[in-house]
Amino acid sequence: MLSRCMVRIRFLGIALCLIGLISCSEPPAWKIGFMATMSGRGSDVGIDGRDGAILAVEDRNRQGGIRGRPMELVPVDLRHNTPDVIKTTQHFRDMGIGLVIGPMTSAMAVALPQTQGPLFVSPTVTTTQLEGRDDNFIRVISTTRQYAARFARYQYQKLGLRRVAAIFDIRNQAYTHDWFTHFQAEFTALGGKVIATHPYRSQPNVVFHQAVDRLLSHRPDSLMIISNALDAGMIIQQVRKRDKDLPLCLCEWASTNTLLRIAGLNIENVYVTQFMDPFSTNTAFKAFLKRFENRFGRPANFAALAAYDACLVAFQALELAQAQRRELKQSLLEQGTYQGLQQKINLDTFGDARRRSFIFKIHHGQYLPQEY
Repeated sequence: MLSRCMVRIRFLGIALCLIGLISCSEPPAWKIGFMATMSGRGSDVGIDGRDGAILAVEDRNRQGGIRGRPMELVPVDLRHNTPDVIKTTQHFRDMGIGLVIGPMTSAMAVALPQTQGPLFVSPTVTTTQLEGRDDNFIRVISTTRQYAARFARYQYQKLGLRRVAAIFDIRNQAYTHDWFTHFQAEFTALGGKVIATHPYRSQPNVVFHQAVDRLLSHRPDSLMIISNALDAGMIIQQVRKRDKDLPLCLCEWASTNTLLRIAGLNIENVYVTQFMDPFSTNTAFKAFLKRFENRFGRPANFAALAAYDACLVAFQALELAQAQRRELKQSLLEQGTYQGLQQKINLDTFGDARRRSFIFKIHHGQYLPQEY
């Protein structure tokens, strides 16, 4: 009889220990999705965005996570493949993930399901195709309408350009054609003219010498390049073989570290617009730059900054939604204004944002800020 009691006591002790261990263990992590193109051409934006999101998650976890729960990023490579957008969305839904950072390009964003699945918070998607919609897509950045029009005014008013040729990548047509359309509308309204265009599809074996020959044969005042950084660098190389002084103008998508690496010594008299001011003296931004380079061994660019900002917005909204027991999208939109690393992010009722861009001239491999 005694031995049976001892056995029961022993089992009771083990059970109590297990309960204690369970109660003392960490709460389950909040799983946050991340989707972007992280392989192939143009993957530098997705990779930098992923790493910016990783840093944001790590920073938040050091602060205690969300209401005591740690955060875990679940990244998925879209490979710039539209069917992968739907598959990845379903994958996140099956995992019970309700919040996703991304996509990073407009071509992938327009393939998202509009009313089903997680809430998407995009760092860098600017296409106007998703503007003014009551859907599950939020962004922390303005549209191509604002950015392209501003750069068109700069080229006409500050650089004195009047006749422009343009080349753009239709593989990300939701961005590039949209950007070109708004650029052309503003440039022509001012009195300028787009005298030649060349749409192309970015792929591993793409070459640009014939396209550049045709565009330069029209004798433009400048060439507007609307592409990823890799292609932009290759186009610049071809232009500089033929004309060492022609002003070249690049969209935000091209303003990554890849551009300087590919174009090399040819990267002179080049103007580029981007979402990040690398010369900002903002304390939080400077600390971010230092943490990013220490963590990943390379400088941060606009995609890393925008992804970090998207996470700041999303995490703050998630904190509010949990505290108030409200739906995430409702909390995010009602909050409305968020402080990013460099500037405030103001969301309207559709989740569209306003974010300033910056214009630089590249000289001796350095970005020189332009007053405008």
